[in-house]
Amino acid sequence: MKYNERVFKLDSLSLGSVLNSECEGQQLVTLLEKIRVDIAVWFAADVNSKPMFPSQFSSQTPERLGSTSRLISMSGEVDQYFSGVFLGLINDISDAKLLEQNYNTEDKYSDMEINFDIEIRALDTSYFEVYLKNSAWLKGLGSNL
Repeated sequence: MKYNERVFKLDSLSLGSVLNSECEGQQLVTLLEKIRVDIAVWFAADVNSKPMFPSQFSSQTPERLGSTSRLISMSGEVDQYFSGVFLGLINDISDAKLLEQNYNTEDKYSDMEINFDIEIRALDTSYFEVYLKNSAWLKGLGSNL
């Protein structure tokens, strides 16, 4: 489901899952594999999952996670995300001010300024929200985009 040109709400149907649950690690892997832009570096904040993601990512202050392949590998080990904010930059140039901000999964889109090239939020085991600087990056991810 598209909120506007840069915001998408992705549930299990739009991620091609035959399972009834949402915000699974494998669903995030599918989403990451469909992004049509090379993300140089990912950060994570406010992550709560089963099994637990490494604890340094549970704070609302973003921590450097690394490459897309590392995020895919880590997400492949997760059964369910209860919350999480994953922030991607095309260039590995981190503005210190971006990393000083708090990122909460439940922040409302209307209250947010999109500072990263892509933000993925795992919302309450219900769905992923994806905020993009360029909506073409997710073309081909299901017919309802």
